[in-house]
Amino acid sequence: MPGSHNDLNVLDYSPFFDQILTGNAPPCRCTINRSNYEMGYYLADGIYPDWATLVKTISQPQGGKRQYFSQMHKSARKYVERDFWVLQSIFSIIKSPACIWCQKKLNYIMQACIILHNMIVEDETGPDLKEFLPEVEIGCTFHNEVFSNYVNYLKHLQSSTAHQALKLDLIEDFWAQKGESLNV
Repeated sequence: MPGSHNDLNVLDYSPFFDQILTGNAPPCRCTINRSNYEMGYYLADGIYPDWATLVKTISQPQGGKRQYFSQMHKSARKYVERDFWVLQSIFSIIKSPACIWCQKKLNYIMQACIILHNMIVEDETGPDLKEFLPEVEIGCTFHNEVFSNYVNYLKHLQSSTAHQALKLDLIEDFWAQKGESLNV
């Protein structure tokens, strides 16, 4: 596949969603616009598929709510890109082509850089705010894959209906929060 590693091909061959598909993902429950969700979501651009865990912007937003959502999405993606740029500027190993590293080593490299960066920030910023964050228990046990569960997780992960529901809930939730901030 050299030369054809665009975002979609990488997504198809990536182990990124393996924990979700095997039912071993850490719990990530949230309520958005009074709807409960059992999976986290990732910001994506328009080339990605309409999956339940990928939130894409609206290419030509019509109306105030959708325009505001698109602005918020764009702003959040810029923060992520900026943060990745910060990591690249501190840790030059991230800038280099990744072709020479196996997937497992790449994961370790990225995790190490993020942990080191967080340690630097924590050291420079002062008090520990962990007491305000909820504890998340992450299990490391391996469960046997049951094919029917895998198929069900895959159907849910790739559900365009769930994708649209999440996007609509986010649009409404952002709009409601914007209204609340104006009333304060």
